[in-house]
Amino acid sequence: MDLIAGTLVTDNVRLVSLLGEGGMGCVWTADHLSLRTRVAVKFVSSDLVKQDPTIATRFNREAALGAQIKSPHVVLMFDHGVMADGRPYIVMELLEGESLQDRLDRLGRLSTSETLTVVSQTCKGLNKAH
Repeated sequence: MDLIAGTLVTDNVRLVSLLGEGGMGCVWTADHLSLRTRVAVKFVSSDLVKQDPTIATRFNREAALGAQIKSPHVVLMFDHGVMADGRPYIVMELLEGESLQDRLDRLGRLSTSETLTVVSQTCKGLNKAH
């Protein structure tokens, strides 16, 4: 089954629009119907899972471990599971704003101060994870 807007991931999560995709899968914005909020839903490519079932196991571990990290520098995990078609998903906090890649594409290199901010916040998240 292809993912399309309107697809129900769970009884409470309905896909709205594709946010981005890469070699491992894709991320969609979605409506969490019972919480009445917008969330992000990350999927692993079903083709990759068919080729290597350990990918689904690692993806589930990512969700479970990520949910244990409580930090303003790490996205919140709300739920994870497997759709009826076998596609693993993670429902997480939807961050508003511009991605670092979009920022770089739009304005070029970061200033030293901006770089220090990004690195510092990244390190705070990694420190909390460890």
